Amino acid sequence: MEWRTARKFGSASSIPGVTPPVGAPLDAVYGDPIFVQAQIKQGDLTWKKVGFRLKGNASLNGSWRSGIYKLPFKLKFDEWEDQNPDIKNQRFYGFQELSFAPSYGDDSFLREKLLTQLFRNNGVMACKVAYYKVVIDFGQGFRNCGVYQVIETVEEHMIETQSGKKMGNVYKPESNMQQFISSQFEKQNNQTLADYSDVKQLITTLNSPLRVSDNAQWKKELEAIFDVKEFLRYLAVNNTVGNWDSYG
Repeated sequence: MEWRTARKFGSASSIPGVTPPVGAPLDAVYGDPIFVQAQIKQGDLTWKKVGFRLKGNASLNGSWRSGIYKLPFKLKFDEWEDQNPDIKNQRFYGFQELSFAPSYGDDSFLREKLLTQLFRNNGVMACKVAYYKVVIDFGQGFRNCGVYQVIETVEEHMIETQSGKKMGNVYKPESNMQQFISSQFEKQNNQTLADYSDVKQLITTLNSPLRVSDNAQWKKELEAIFDVKEFLRYLAVNNTVGNWDSYG
């Protein structure tokens, strides 16, 4: 596996070598790292042509600069299905995509597991977490990368299994929610459907003049399309645990 997996979309720079050099910065070009093909083994089973890409910000840069091989990454098991029909709808025990967190800055290896359970105990949906020992061949033989916390993705099973509701659009927004700009709402699912009606309605309602002229009516219209109580529960737990990597 080459370190070109760390290169961002649109970058003209290169990522050197197979060994991550101590002190070398990652490419800071905007965008997600690229997917490359990998083969995954678990027990006697093998998944071929799996999409592998690095992820993260502080955790990725911190590990990279320290010359550590234990980097955060994602696997997408059907990333290459258009080019390879033989892996159409390939899944890992039902999962299309999994996120591998190296417990950066957490020597206890417990934060992801305990905090997601804390959210669920307080009525807030949160991804489930499991522990896996990970061994990776970087091109010079297998290297034991230690224990990772493996996390399900929000857009796949979480909403339907924990709420019983049919899942709609899942976004990764970078918006101040004052106006709708499609480029600020990256879709995590339903990418082929240009339907942003849900978030457009939310922004319109949030910024409605009724907020000042008729506050009671504004609240009624907002609560009709947005689960305010669920959001407040999320904020309460999130602020209590001191989550530094999220909104609120």
